[in-house]
Amino acid sequence: MNRSMPSGTHERALAEYLDELLRSESDPTGRSPTADLSERVDSQSNPSDAMRSSDGAADPEAGSAPAREPGVQLSCGRVLPDDTRYYLFAAGGLSLAIPAHRVSGERAFEGDLGDPSDRLVRTVTLSTGVSVAVLDLARLMLPPSTPLLEKPLEQRTSSLVMLDDDAWACAAEAQGQLEALDLEQVCWRGEQGSRPWLAGTLTARRLVLLDLDAIAGMLP
Repeated sequence: MNRSMPSGTHERALAEYLDELLRSESDPTGRSPTADLSERVDSQSNPSDAMRSSDGAADPEAGSAPAREPGVQLSCGRVLPDDTRYYLFAAGGLSLAIPAHRVSGERAFEGDLGDPSDRLVRTVTLSTGVSVAVLDLARLMLPPSTPLLEKPLEQRTSSLVMLDDDAWACAAEAQGQLEALDLEQVCWRGEQGSRPWLAGTLTARRLVLLDLDAIAGMLP
């Protein structure tokens, strides 16, 4: 199969699209998600202060502060698992990252594709005879007019990233790799963002972090 890299024109178009993505979907507060976390931790560093009444005396009615949910608290209120390991791979010419704990494996793309070629979710029958829903990430993320989407999924995919104990998969252009990310550098999607599949972006790496929960909700 012909799995040639995108042309220079396509690469420029992708760069412009990613720039727009980074600009339009960022958290409107412009704050690091861990900034809010640090403030909350600092405010709770001396629980006795929080238990004093306005006259300075300890309030016997006050209980201990409620336990904080474990994980990384984002400025938008979401909590991520306390795990910085992400699985990095490419689709549609974009560099993507997903939480590593959701990845159950990766396998070479093979088998028969069902469903029309323009479907967002395709059914792939693996060599083992098992059928699995495969999400065409390029079709999800890129504008419909992108020339790359004129190619069938079979020509844009070399591997499948298996997710959630092989319950579904994402199509990938090449084998990915595990990497620990600095979450303090991630610009998380604002609450008013128009792309629910987007969790955030790492501008310095031109990396897009995906919201797998939102994406899984798109599956039939």
